[in-house]
Amino acid sequence: MQRHGRSGVGQLARAELLRRSFSRFVRAAWHVNEPATPLEWNWHLDALCDHLQAMVEDWIRIQLERRERIEPDSLEGREARRLGLHLVDGRVADEVVQRIQNLLINVPPGTGKSRVVSVMLLPWVWTRWPSWRAKFLSVNPGVAMRDAVFCRELLRSTWYRDTFQSDWELSEDQDAKGLFKNTKGGWRRAIGYFAGAVGDRDDAEVVDDANDPDDVHSEKSRDAVNNRWDDTLKNRLNDLRSSLRMLIQQRVHTEDQSGHVLADTSMPWVHLRITMEREADDKGCECPTCKAGVTPIGWRDPRAPGELLDPKRFPEEVLATFRAKSYVWTSQYQQRPVPTAGNLFNPSWWRFWRHSWEAEIPALAVRTVVIPERFDWTALSWDCSFKETKTSDFVAGGAWSGVGALRYLRALAWDRMDIVKTMEQLERQIADFPEYQECLVEEAANGHAVLQLMRSKIRGIIGVTPEGGKASRAAAGAPQVEAGQVFLPLHAPWRDRYIAQHTAFPNGANDDAVDQQSQILLRKQSLTGGSVFKGKVAMGTRRM
Repeated sequence: MQRHGRSGVGQLARAELLRRSFSRFVRAAWHVNEPATPLEWNWHLDALCDHLQAMVEDWIRIQLERRERIEPDSLEGREARRLGLHLVDGRVADEVVQRIQNLLINVPPGTGKSRVVSVMLLPWVWTRWPSWRAKFLSVNPGVAMRDAVFCRELLRSTWYRDTFQSDWELSEDQDAKGLFKNTKGGWRRAIGYFAGAVGDRDDAEVVDDANDPDDVHSEKSRDAVNNRWDDTLKNRLNDLRSSLRMLIQQRVHTEDQSGHVLADTSMPWVHLRITMEREADDKGCECPTCKAGVTPIGWRDPRAPGELLDPKRFPEEVLATFRAKSYVWTSQYQQRPVPTAGNLFNPSWWRFWRHSWEAEIPALAVRTVVIPERFDWTALSWDCSFKETKTSDFVAGGAWSGVGALRYLRALAWDRMDIVKTMEQLERQIADFPEYQECLVEEAANGHAVLQLMRSKIRGIIGVTPEGGKASRAAAGAPQVEAGQVFLPLHAPWRDRYIAQHTAFPNGANDDAVDQQSQILLRKQSLTGGSVFKGKVAMGTRRM
């Protein structure tokens, strides 16, 4: 890299300050990529920078520890002095501890995470260790390339070259935005999350938004992201003992990439979780970092309950528009994909029924009624899945009855079942409720097999073809729950789990109970109003 300008004592001292502090570097370099947009610094940017700097410096310490001999005036010798390491006969005498190898950063959108991590980190590291090699990925290849362009623009800038007077240059042989190298052996690769990742391995891997918020409610999409990480990406590193992994995103689902890696206890992650508003009762997730309330570098959320992340950029009048969509607010802005008050369903909406001989529960007495002796109708509603594994969806089949506008869930078959168990449970439910008029089975996925196998045994079995997405169907039925028109059995052992799944929807791990409820609520609504789904009778039995 060519040298420009005079390197006086003041200039050298300033360059050294920027090398020693990533947060100072970000503030000083900001104008290069954003000449017309002043940087409004906030404490959360210090938190990001300090954790990233700790990761890199620990990694550099390990590289120095592995050197057979370090000359005092070499790059390695200068780094040893910056890090306060003691050299004895040219070897590091200190015990090197890697505090953070895997860092998960969850922060709200629009708070500068991509600019800090994906654009400015590598240029700062190259001021200290130019042979560092890193791969940057995003589910949106265009975003990955955008940040690569910004990064290369910073490296080529007059400001960067004049400030650091580096003894390396960008390689003329490899200087594309998707992959550029320097003459000291370092490189930066930018690829889409699902692009080919074979070839040379890296010292660090940075994933910026692995999940597309518009597609994350698809189980297939979530599985693709998580399987890609497990099967290919997480170990595509130069040294599994010390190479760095950094994942950055706002939470969008309980099983997004953040939720997936936090559930993997075989790989420890440090969790830097920053919310838009500090909540009094929010203690984070169940990961070791959140439980401890402090990260390995001693960082804690500095705010008091109720304080906002950045009141200047995100005042309350701006946040009001975000709060209007509760599942977006709680997931992407509060990093809590299962909100306390529910996404579409609030736990306080549910009402309960009991038999006259059953005991009351005092805390729920005001929301509990004695079940009617007669009903206008009884129907069965089933959502099926036939893979009896620990990771498959449950099968949920409910027996429902109604009086006027009120709906009563009288029984629920709810477990992981193969097709044989599904048919056994369905026949048992029919025997328990012989007065039923129709049996609804969703034809999506494997429900079609139930229709084919049971149509000679079950009267009134109807294949239901849903219209619209799961969330839209659940939302259409939610007003009946909010109006206090849906009753659950007070003493059912699955009562709280049933409410919890609805509370988590659409960000929860499963939705089978939600689907069977939406199916029956919309079926009965469609008989008196507009059609919400299409049904066909499997045996030629007249539809109600």
